[in-house]
Amino acid sequence: MRTPEKMIFVDWESAREMPGQIGYDCGIAVTDRTGRIYEEYSLVNSDVFYGAKNDMQSCYYAHKLPKYHKAIWAGERKVVNTYQIKKLIAELQEKHHTKIVCAYNTHFDKTCGNNTESFATEGKYKYLYPKGTIFWDAWLMAKDTICTQAGYKKFCAENGFMTKHKTPRPQTKAETVYRFITKDTSFEEEHQGLDDVRIEIAIMAECFKKHKKMRKVLYTKKA
Repeated sequence: MRTPEKMIFVDWESAREMPGQIGYDCGIAVTDRTGRIYEEYSLVNSDVFYGAKNDMQSCYYAHKLPKYHKAIWAGERKVVNTYQIKKLIAELQEKHHTKIVCAYNTHFDKTCGNNTESFATEGKYKYLYPKGTIFWDAWLMAKDTICTQAGYKKFCAENGFMTKHKTPRPQTKAETVYRFITKDTSFEEEHQGLDDVRIEIAIMAECFKKHKKMRKVLYTKKA
């Protein structure tokens, strides 16, 4: 029996403005093309969450901080440091025989991870992801499959899920795509690491179901 191709799906929530973002919340899951989840982790990065308090108080989702404290005390989120996150990703790649790291808008999560590594090591190290990592982007997949459907375009137009461009276009963000595949127009993305990973994995799995030509690799050059 053929072993399913697996990938490490990640989602960072960050402080500081792009492109200098540093991550305080990292959701990680091991999955495959069908969306099956083999392992998952909800991690709070102590280097930023506790070590960059000024940035945390002014970050975009600062109003969610009480939720994090409550979840930490309840044991629903594990507090680790940047090195432990880096080590975990490397261990998961080895354990599941994969070099693939996937995210929705992978450029953001790749940059955030590397910025966080540099921040935590005071510039001594600047790469969080293992050498040779291949980066897949579920956003590219969705834009080439789900978002090209006439039904998707109609869904966005009828429900007001359009961009603010001079000529509005259907939104392609994960929240809107997930609303379409679940037919739940009231769904709101949590913007918390593992919660977002789960919906983004569902989107990726839906893309593979289409059996259509689509872009997957963010960079043709390995990191």
